[in-house]
Amino acid sequence: MLQPPLDPLAKGRELVATPNLTDDQLRDLLESTQAVVTSARSAEDTLHEQQALTLLALAHHKRGDNQAAQSAAEECLALSEKNADLQTTFDRACALAAAAKALNAGGHSQQALNLILEAVGEADKLNEEERTYFDRLFGEG
Repeated sequence: MLQPPLDPLAKGRELVATPNLTDDQLRDLLESTQAVVTSARSAEDTLHEQQALTLLALAHHKRGDNQAAQSAAEECLALSEKNADLQTTFDRACALAAAAKALNAGGHSQQALNLILEAVGEADKLNEEERTYFDRLFGEG
């Protein structure tokens, strides 16, 4: 299994990839991921902030909070642009796909389509293990 680059996000990535979370699991996911975002901001670690915002957007999406998902995804995309030289292809693909998922749920289907096409283009560059994990994160609804 692909190991996430930031240990506190490991549990979050696994939970986000889980199809049916309990309310308690979802609450824990949101709280722990928000804590990583806050910590990364304090440390001015924009790459880990971006990775945590990706998970936060997905967690809000799972919860059905489209506005919060879109807000986190927009922040994540902005950091992805800023982190162009720091991020991996996996980071970029995930940022794009999370934004696409959030925008689509918020009714912005054309923007979402453009982003998912870009995300799939990036995902096509991933190794087999990364691609499998990417598909687990973004394959469902």
